[in-house]
Amino acid sequence: MSNIIKVTNEDYDEYMTIDIMLSNICNFSCHYCHPGANIGDQKFPQDYELFKTNFDYLLDVYRARGKKQFRIELTGGEPSLWPYIGDFAQYIKRHGDVIVVLVTNGSRTMRWWKQNAHYFDEVHYSLHCPQGDPYHAIEVADYIWNNTQNHVAINVCLDPIQWEESKKNLDIVVAHETPWLVKAWILIKNAHYMEDYTEEQIEYFREKVKKRPPQEYIDRIQQQGIIPKHKSKAILHLEDGTILDYNSYELRKDANLDFRGYECDIGLDRIHIIFGNLTNSCGITKMYQLDEKINLHDKNFKHKFNNSIVRPVICDVKRCGSCTKDLKVPKRKLT
Repeated sequence: MSNIIKVTNEDYDEYMTIDIMLSNICNFSCHYCHPGANIGDQKFPQDYELFKTNFDYLLDVYRARGKKQFRIELTGGEPSLWPYIGDFAQYIKRHGDVIVVLVTNGSRTMRWWKQNAHYFDEVHYSLHCPQGDPYHAIEVADYIWNNTQNHVAINVCLDPIQWEESKKNLDIVVAHETPWLVKAWILIKNAHYMEDYTEEQIEYFREKVKKRPPQEYIDRIQQQGIIPKHKSKAILHLEDGTILDYNSYELRKDANLDFRGYECDIGLDRIHIIFGNLTNSCGITKMYQLDEKINLHDKNFKHKFNNSIVRPVICDVKRCGSCTKDLKVPKRKLT
């Protein structure tokens, strides 16, 4: 493949994604988990009112820059362990066009789900092996499907070390009659597939959707704005003039994803908030091209964060793609 000179994505003209890693407290201890994601030394926001106020202000700054829709993903650790998770989801949905997504291991009791499921526009249930229970996943997904207007998906994490056990979990949820979305989830390490996968196993992920809802369901949640009518897609512009549609499978497998020295719109179109720090999952060193970190838990946040600092960054990350969303963010080769 010829060198990439830029990546464009028109979806980000008015749209923004914000992933919030609330803590690294988790009731699971998966061996393949991202480093530090389940250690438990970073607590949930301690001053909840300050956290809400500062987050509200952050959205206002981006609205002033033309952003009209926000997709906010609550992650961890295990975010459902935060006592304020439902209240926070309600709070931020009061302020304009906001979609709230819960990324969870789904292990909370059915009592918890019946009290909280309706707060989240979308629930991504990550089914792990061996801690996860496929029959509990079915019960939770069925409750959301039957009792809310919201979207639910089960992402089955296929561990190359425990492939057969993981695959059994996948087969169980796919075989259940309710047609909620089921995806086979590949595990990523250092922005690439885990080295323990065989080529045959990697090929299994080429079609990651293993069960698809009926079209009328998809039409309804698109009409509600929960998922976009047109799937977010990046366009690759190559040095030889070729223009290619984005394909995360092929990019991860074959392409050179070294964008060091490129100007990237991380911070304009997508941010990852880790324990309050405004950063990104890609590991960029200087978010907003600032030496200091900006934290939502800071009482002086409103004085430090403003429209003037929201600008592109110069990439210094060896390999793009710790998260496929990073690959979709517009970026340009400067020289």
